[in-house]
Amino acid sequence: MEIISLVTMKGGSGKTTLATCLAGHWSKIGKRVSYIDGDPSQTAWRLSRLGHCFHEIEFETADQNTLGAKLKIHDKAETDRLLIDTPGFDSPLLATAIKNSDCILIPIRPSPIDFQVAIDTFNLITELSEDQPPKLVRFVLSQANMKSLIARQIKRDIESSNFLMCNQHLSARVAYAESILAGSTPSYLQPRGAAAKEITALAIEIDNLLNNSSTDTE
Repeated sequence: MEIISLVTMKGGSGKTTLATCLAGHWSKIGKRVSYIDGDPSQTAWRLSRLGHCFHEIEFETADQNTLGAKLKIHDKAETDRLLIDTPGFDSPLLATAIKNSDCILIPIRPSPIDFQVAIDTFNLITELSEDQPPKLVRFVLSQANMKSLIARQIKRDIESSNFLMCNQHLSARVAYAESILAGSTPSYLQPRGAAAKEITALAIEIDNLLNNSSTDTE
């Protein structure tokens, strides 16, 4: 089982959209996917009640008192991917998620404020990781129009600061909001659309990162 946590200290970054889209994609291609919603808003858990596309995904909520036990249960289950949607603030739940993750994704909207918050998030992840081996940590540009000056500038800022970023970004597309309205994801609602292609490309990139990381540790 591989655990992927979505972490950011700022709301509105596209964290839950990114997490549910990845979960939907992996489930659609046949992976056994579970999703723990540790965000107090429980947006993902409530979304999962609306749409049929999430029926193959085991959604549940967790808090700082239950996450550790639930991770142990999933470790013995036949789960391929476990996604953890973390709260947007420092907490014991966040620390548990980070320490148990194989990959951590930091979604970032292309703005100077979001960039600074993403750096703060990265530093917190480093602090909470303590003496454990370095994690796979990647920034993911979200809600980005890569033709805009600000998106290109933030991309350069991330790269010049020596942070690692996924090559694939999620664009500012209405398809993401429309799919949520339908209780779905673009992979199901518009499988041939541009948003679904972005999700597929990002999921493949993460697959390769995890596979390479697993090979390096053998």
